[in-house]
Amino acid sequence: MDEARLKLHPIAEVRNLAEALFKVEQSGTLKNTLDIMQTLDALLCEPQMQPLRRTISTWLKLLLRRKVPQANIHELDAIDDILKESSMLEQTIERWFEDATMKGVRQGRQEGRQEGRQEGEQKGFARAVTLQLQLRFGPVPEWAQERLSSASEEQLTHWLGAILTAQSIDDLFGADGPVH
Repeated sequence: MDEARLKLHPIAEVRNLAEALFKVEQSGTLKNTLDIMQTLDALLCEPQMQPLRRTISTWLKLLLRRKVPQANIHELDAIDDILKESSMLEQTIERWFEDATMKGVRQGRQEGRQEGRQEGEQKGFARAVTLQLQLRFGPVPEWAQERLSSASEEQLTHWLGAILTAQSIDDLFGADGPVH
């Protein structure tokens, strides 16, 4: 079925099963998902609808697994009728989102610390090379400071060792010295 061509009626009582399934798949919030699941519960309450209800419940579990892959699947499997037990499901999903959010925060902090360490090490290397240049050759020209601040860690390490044998700042930076 072409979902884009499906005409969705604005009145909840007139809505159909296909619309509800499309909406639950596209739902971006927990509240919307739970509201749609309540609609599905009402649409599938008749005894003749029980086989379809079980199929849709299975599909909803698969959908939730896809939307929240890091979720504890055993918790989801413990819910027999996912449409009936929406309060239990709501609590479970809220916990999943909290866990996922906290995991993201921890990961972001860890990545930030790592980037900060690397940046700090690079600035430390640049300061060490600058200090050695000042002690050995006097004031460091602006062009050399710019080169130091934009250099890679590998290049800074090379210059740190090469200062010992360089005859001048121009000699240290070689052909890549000042741009005249």
